[in-house]
Amino acid sequence: AGPAPGSAAAVAALFAEGALTSRQCALLDELSESMGLGLGGGGTGLATASSAPAGAQKAMGEDNEYEAFYRHWRCLKARRRQTEGERRRSQWGWIDQVQEICASTCGELDALLEHLARLDERRLEVVRKTTTLHEQCEQMVQDQERLSKSAESLAERLDYYDRVADVA
Repeated sequence: AGPAPGSAAAVAALFAEGALTSRQCALLDELSESMGLGLGGGGTGLATASSAPAGAQKAMGEDNEYEAFYRHWRCLKARRRQTEGERRRSQWGWIDQVQEICASTCGELDALLEHLARLDERRLEVVRKTTTLHEQCEQMVQDQERLSKSAESLAERLDYYDRVADVA
């Protein structure tokens, strides 16, 4: 069956079989040093493992170094996932804030539209009343003209009666 793929034992087996080059081992050494693993011996010891005897303690020490390396790697991956999750949550938070602003703006616009509708109703009422008043004024002017003509006609007729006394 063999070791699980990606485990420290599997990587150690690859190195022992010569599947990893000395350049790859040197890069792993640099990586472990830059991550601050402080595994001793100037790194993981991979570059010098080919010249060392294959003893049980050496293999166990390499396994521990690989385990420490992969433990640290998993920790970094978890932190990266957490950071990305926080970034996504902050982006969604921003989107939620924009949505709240849009919702409040829509609410304000709806209130303004209702207010404008009420103002338009009032304007139409004023227009209706003004039109009615103009119509009534025109009717009153017509009535006044008609009454004025009637008064003049009556005055002419009464003038005959006033002259009768002078003739008589």
